[in-house]
Amino acid sequence: MSETKTVILSAYDLKKIPVRLVRRFPQCKVPNEPPEENAMFMMNIEGNILQTYLEHPQTNTQAVEEGLRIALYSIYDRLTGESHDPSKVLSEANSLYRHAILYAVDPFENDEIMSAVKQDPDFDLQDKDSLLDFYAMPIEALLRVLDSLQIRNEMHGYNGYLKFLSTEFIHALKPNGKLTFACKISPKTLDKETLDKMLEKVPPFR
Repeated sequence: MSETKTVILSAYDLKKIPVRLVRRFPQCKVPNEPPEENAMFMMNIEGNILQTYLEHPQTNTQAVEEGLRIALYSIYDRLTGESHDPSKVLSEANSLYRHAILYAVDPFENDEIMSAVKQDPDFDLQDKDSLLDFYAMPIEALLRVLDSLQIRNEMHGYNGYLKFLSTEFIHALKPNGKLTFACKISPKTLDKETLDKMLEKVPPFR
């Protein structure tokens, strides 16, 4: 078996990741009308972005966008078995957002999601088809957040997306300041302790 070659990511690679993902996995294309389930993924992703910004107000929307794109590459590598090294494009600021974004959706970044997934017999994270089924909605949500970021920046100028979140999304943050997460699993498969911990982290709807 040949060894997987590691590709060093460039800024150009980051720009191309949405197209690359959808070309490889057409089922992850953002639909015109997102399913209701996708709203919960988006709420947790954007809540974590805002929480990170409030804790690190010196950061900007560029760091958020880079963090989103690097996060998409992390998921792309999990789905394909390829290896991309982000060290050349990773900064202190965008790594904060990469972590916050993946924490919202990725069992390999969040032990609590991993614990929940392992209790669901419908998911086998060693199986490629099961892995794609698990990541399909998070990828759609991430791509939609990326679209929203670009639109808000065009509408509101520098840091427009973060300004938008700061005024329109502040109600959704947990008062304890902790990051939140969501995952696609059946609640029937979870033990009470895991389910209670997950429900405790769900941001309130206005």
